[in-house]
Amino acid sequence: MMSPRYRYIRLGRAVSSLLPVMILAEAAVFPGSAFAIQAHGASEGIFVHLGGHVLFGLAMAGLGYRIHATRLHEIRAWRQMACGAWLLTAWNIWAIAGHIVSLYIPASHFIRLGGNMAPDFLVVSWLDVAYYVLRMDHILCVPALFCFYLGLKDLLKIFPGTGIVNHDHHTYPQG
Repeated sequence: MMSPRYRYIRLGRAVSSLLPVMILAEAAVFPGSAFAIQAHGASEGIFVHLGGHVLFGLAMAGLGYRIHATRLHEIRAWRQMACGAWLLTAWNIWAIAGHIVSLYIPASHFIRLGGNMAPDFLVVSWLDVAYYVLRMDHILCVPALFCFYLGLKDLLKIFPGTGIVNHDHHTYPQG
């Protein structure tokens, strides 16, 4: 016979494991505004933001190069992270181009139709098409982050918990 206290503990674990699913389901059924548009304020705001993209892009290019130039690229986990670094380098270039093109898009091209919260975009020139395409930077960013995830996941197999190399899975290259 199961004690009432044990039943309470099992019920608590079941509810706590379902809580993230319930939160995601609520967000999917009743979505709110994501506030995904970021305004940079005065002109120096965009320059600082572009500077951040340049520095981050250089850092990711440096990481990708360092992994490739050393023997780390012999390990699959590091190759995956190098792939993520190169994708993030490309993403930063893509994002910089998108920010520059956005400076030439007139505010009159953003319109609200039918009471939508999110503005619609009026495409009338090749510059508008370029802006629209360059806004889809997640095409590079999401796979890049997934590559980093896969690389870190594989590193956990090589260095399980203790930080000591697990020679059963892979040998770490010397030098």
